[in-house]
Amino acid sequence: SCCEPCINRLEIREGRYAGTLCVGLHANSGYGFGPRFDIDDPEVIIKATAICNDLGIDIDNASTILSWAFELYERGIITEEQTGMPLRWGDGEALLRMLEDLAYRRGFGAILAEGFRAAARRIGGGAEYYAMEVKGQGIIDGVRTSIAWGFGHMVSTRGARHLDGSPTTEARDISPEEANKLFGVPTAAYQTAYEGKAKLVFWFENYKALTDALGICYFSTYWGSTEKLGPEDYAKLFKAVTGVELSAEELMRIGWRIHEVEKAFNTLHARFTRRDDLPPMRVFIEPVKTGAWRGFKLSWKRYNDMLTEYYRLHGWDPETGWQRREQLERLGLGYVAEKLKRHGCLLD
Repeated sequence: SCCEPCINRLEIREGRYAGTLCVGLHANSGYGFGPRFDIDDPEVIIKATAICNDLGIDIDNASTILSWAFELYERGIITEEQTGMPLRWGDGEALLRMLEDLAYRRGFGAILAEGFRAAARRIGGGAEYYAMEVKGQGIIDGVRTSIAWGFGHMVSTRGARHLDGSPTTEARDISPEEANKLFGVPTAAYQTAYEGKAKLVFWFENYKALTDALGICYFSTYWGSTEKLGPEDYAKLFKAVTGVELSAEELMRIGWRIHEVEKAFNTLHARFTRRDDLPPMRVFIEPVKTGAWRGFKLSWKRYNDMLTEYYRLHGWDPETGWQRREQLERLGLGYVAEKLKRHGCLLD
């Protein structure tokens, strides 16, 4: 009865992968195991997704670290002697074998299973430069030609994930007037504009945290379409269910508080700083090679200016990216400030 038909059940009944059952093949599986590997066989994509489902593997991380290995092989940084098989684009069998080797930590898969950073140190030979990751998490989406979408990946508390602060507005037909009314950002739909994008990501990450807290499907919200549920709708629904009246602004502030707790968790347990909110250097050096955005690459200066503005909106220190006591206490998170202070990672 859900209004968002996103779950499906796929079965392969004949051929090499007969008997394969797969539930919930989403977009990330499609382009993660398809075009990323130059594979156009839907059965390989279904089989790869089923392996991830059955073995409890994150599809984004699996597809990104394996495609990194394929690129390293293509560039001669790793060899068949290391991998145990040729890793050539378009080879679905190699993808599936490496996916299982990754899961069971067999051969070269055991090295990849350690994650991008540990694997890059072991491989050497410049492998780190080609690792498309943020905070150790693989980047599955394009992040150079949609500024806010990409920026949301970089500052995501989970690292390189679009289901935190990445807005979809740059792919939608939203007028400057409507965008300003909804988000306070007239440029929300301007794909390559840097102006206002820090504020847009700040808005969406608080909105997403609130959405999760309310148990609402993100596809049924502004992220899916500005004709769907927004903060004002949340306030009405919350009152109808709980009898408690909170304004849209008060609810969005709750989302902000949630995000600050996530940020503090990362600081305490991973010691993330500003450098962990930066994308790989490749996106500043290598331009898009084909298509409508051929030649486009991110600007180091404009990205860093945007990041500084994002920190200002949060009340964080622009040099380190760490939180400040004043802002945490203003949000009613004094206990978080005290814990950060005890561990030497709070700016008073």
